[in-house]
Amino acid sequence: MTPIAKKKVRGPAAKTGSRRVLLAERAYAEIKRRIIEDKYPVGYQALELELAEEFGMSRTPIREALVQLEKEGLVEIIPRHGMRVLPISAQDMLEIFQLLAYLEAMAVDLIMEGQPKPEDFDPLDEAVAGMRAALEKDDVAAWSVADQAFHRELLKLAGNRRLEETMASFWEQTRRAKRIALYRRSKPRRSTENHHRLVVAMRKGEARKARDIHFNQRKRSHVELLEIIKQFDIHHL
Repeated sequence: MTPIAKKKVRGPAAKTGSRRVLLAERAYAEIKRRIIEDKYPVGYQALELELAEEFGMSRTPIREALVQLEKEGLVEIIPRHGMRVLPISAQDMLEIFQLLAYLEAMAVDLIMEGQPKPEDFDPLDEAVAGMRAALEKDDVAAWSVADQAFHRELLKLAGNRRLEETMASFWEQTRRAKRIALYRRSKPRRSTENHHRLVVAMRKGEARKARDIHFNQRKRSHVELLEIIKQFDIHHL
């Protein structure tokens, strides 16, 4: 979350201000979680007073949380009508997916240039094993957790902190779309095997092949997600 501005004050007012900020951050995190998990679906509306009563706080921290969420494009603040959850923009997702494909391909390049040791790839193998086990149990939620672990380990192995931070910010923006598409997409068996092929190629030192496998996998996966977004009119009210 972008930090909510804190005013420099002393004495009792400082305690009051600090508590207000903490309440605003709590409201922000909870409302955002509900939007991402589709508990507050596209078009959902709520008054500030309703949210304040639901969260057991005053309207001020609720309003501050909504202002931050509006900046992130998740809600629209409607005067005297509280907030409304905004749709996902297919165009926004397309632009982010395009960046993700190239940035993760760059991560693969950095890994191969760094001459990694065989054991460096073990966390990636473990993540793939987790993805396969989840598919066997038909547990797409567990598959998603293992998939996220794979991509985190891949970025960590690249060893570029700024690239890791940039990717994390983009992942945050795609969480909602992926959550909505999670149970609507076909079983990600092909994605899982492509992740495995990537690790095999990197272990063999096949840098160009590894980059191509991951770049093409990213593009294929993103096309599938975008089709789901359009099919279910997630980008329309």
